[in-house]
Amino acid sequence: MKKVERYFYPAIFSKTFNVSEQWLRTGEGEMFLPTPATIVDEVVREYGLDEIDRQIILGYLNLDPKGREVIRRFLQNPTSTVLDAPQKTLEKEAKESDVG
Repeated sequence: MKKVERYFYPAIFSKTFNVSEQWLRTGEGEMFLPTPATIVDEVVREYGLDEIDRQIILGYLNLDPKGREVIRRFLQNPTSTVLDAPQKTLEKEAKESDVG
């Protein structure tokens, strides 16, 4: 086996099958890598979170980048986002009616 292949294949198998690259190379450690849900479960245990917290975290992780950006903006300043929303909606409707 070529030197490049010997180092390249374990990395591919690791990503494809969620197997630890260390385990593939040495046989040491855990065979499988933790899944996102497993990692979230560890966070839930460590911080004493409940099932609703767990679902919020998993929901955020499953959002596309635009959805995550919306959540980040809201969390940066939730009161201004909530209070400004009706005003922004009115401004948008006013602009749309002026164009039409």
